[in-house]
Formats: sequence, structure tokens, C-alpha cells
Amino acid sequence: MNEERKKVISLLTRLIDTSQLMIDLAYTALIYGNATIAKEVTDLEEDMDQLRTEYELSLLEMKKKPGEERWIVGLLRLGSVAEKLSDAAGEIADVVCRGLNTHPVVRMAVEEAEESVTLVEIKGKSSLTNKKISELRLEDKLGVYILAIKRGKTWKYSPTGKEEIKPGDVIIAKGYKESLDIFEDMARKILR
Repeated sequence: MNEERKKVISLLTRLIDTSQLMIDLAYTALIYGNATIAKEVTDLEEDMDQLRTEYELSLLEMKKKPGEERWIVGLLRLGSVAEKLSDAAGEIADVVCRGLNTHPVVRMAVEEAEESVTLVEIKGKSSLTNKKISELRLEDKLGVYILAIKRGKTWKYSPTGKEEIKPGDVIIAKGYKESLDIFEDMARKILR
């Protein structure tokens, strides 16, 4: 595979991953009424606009083989869909940024969804403290995905498995409700 195609694949992956992260963060902001997270979503939306433009230009500049026209159109549409998802996340976040109260029906619908998000603070010597994300194997054991970690005033989105969890970290995680309940207990449970 040539470098041009690798770049297109990399950019499309970033578009898809970022739009998914934005939706998760927007719902987190909505559920918890967190304007800081909502602002991060609107910032990411601006990044998405630039990323989509870079993706489309890379796709159009890529050397094409005869008969690949439909493939190119499909890839352009995928980029467009990712952009629409990010726009929707931005609209959700805008509700929170403007300080509008979420209608109880909307809140109930989000809370009733099969998957949910949680925002937890890691307590002193919880069972998660001073362990790398990869070491915890939360995805394998619980189906819980860490979307972001806030340490001090800084957020780190889509942390890698090398990231170590520290006392006082605030974590946004996604998963099934039962799994998130277990994760929340782990975050608060103090080892002796």
C-alpha cells in the first residue's frame, strides 16, 4: 500500500474515532451538566472541520486506479457522515454551554440507553491507583472503555494503555450500566 493511501486511511480513522469520542463526551456533558466537557466538544468540532478538509484533499490528491471512482465517492461519504456526527455532538454540547436545562425526558432517555458514561474521581488508594490502563484490562474484564482522564486542570482524551491512573484523577468511562457500577466501586474502593 502506498503512502497516499495510508494517509487517507489514517485520516479517516481519526475522523471516525474523533466523532465517536465527541458523541460520548457530549452525552457526558449533558448527563452531568458539565460545561467544561461541553466546551471541549465544541473545540473538537473545530478540529474536525480542519481534519475533514485535510482528509478530502488527501483523497482527491491520491493517485487513483481506473474503476475506483465509486470507492472514492464512498470514502467521501464516510467523511461526511463523521462530520455530521461531530456536528450533532456540537449541538448537544451547545445546549450545555448555553446553560439550558435539559428536559427530564431527554435525561431519562440518555440514562435508559443500553450503554452509558460515567464520571468518577479516583480515591486515594483505590484498586485502580498507580496502575496502567493496559494492566487493568478493563475492556476485557468489564467492557469498560476509558474515554478521558482529567489530571489537575488538563484533560487527556483517548488515553493509551501506557497511561497510569493517579489518585485524584477524574475519569470519563463508557460501558454497560452494570459494568460501570463495578468500575465506580473500583474507583472508590480503598485497598488496605
